[in-house]
Amino acid sequence: MKINHCLIACSFAIAPYTFSQKLEAKNISVNTDPIEQSNKLEEEGVKKWRTKNNHGAIKDYTEALKLNPKNVGALFGRAYSKWELKDYEGAHSDFNKILKTEPDKIHLYTLHNLSLLNFETKNFEEGVEITTKLISQNFQLNNSYTNRGLYKENLGDAKGACADYRKGSENGNDIASLRVKESCEPNVFKAFEKKTKNNMIMNRARKKYALGDGKGSCEDYQLAKSNGYVPPKKHKLFYKVFTDPYCFFRTI
Repeated sequence: MKINHCLIACSFAIAPYTFSQKLEAKNISVNTDPIEQSNKLEEEGVKKWRTKNNHGAIKDYTEALKLNPKNVGALFGRAYSKWELKDYEGAHSDFNKILKTEPDKIHLYTLHNLSLLNFETKNFEEGVEITTKLISQNFQLNNSYTNRGLYKENLGDAKGACADYRKGSENGNDIASLRVKESCEPNVFKAFEKKTKNNMIMNRARKKYALGDGKGSCEDYQLAKSNGYVPPKKHKLFYKVFTDPYCFFRTI
């Protein structure tokens, strides 16, 4: 399913967690301690980030991490700058490094950011796992339930998605309430269930195609078609002229 960016923007009303500079800059006459040098470079990175110089910020954060690989602030800052540059995989990697660096801590805002990034990287399984952790910590339940519902919808779990949309609605999320009305009421649920299944099949087809499995991708496309899948209007000509005959010859 191509994700509706307006829906995502509305659903995730909470802005991604940002960070502030340290309350006090350290006065260091002779700055030879690698930890202190790392902290100063992190602060320089924050300054550059605030002026939208994300490339410069990433450079400072990377130097800070060379001096102190456990500098969580630098990791978070670099992840956020990569995110703003649309390097979603790089941001995802850095946020995960925070979790590995301090495995005994519950980094709620790091998890929250990962829960958003997983839409960009289409890692829906991990999205369910992370939002479940957030829900277990009672973190922003209105958004966390709604986000998990969106992940489940992409994984073909219509019943699970609707259960989460109802929870999101109960916790005051307007988008979740709209989803319940449009997709989860008895008179519309069957159509939603069918659409959700097709979205899951097509997501799987795209993954197979990206991995070079053209035959498997086409088989999934044909399976979705047999279940009533209709390509989005903007892709309809492509599917009709190229994809259909291509898949026909690939699957015989």
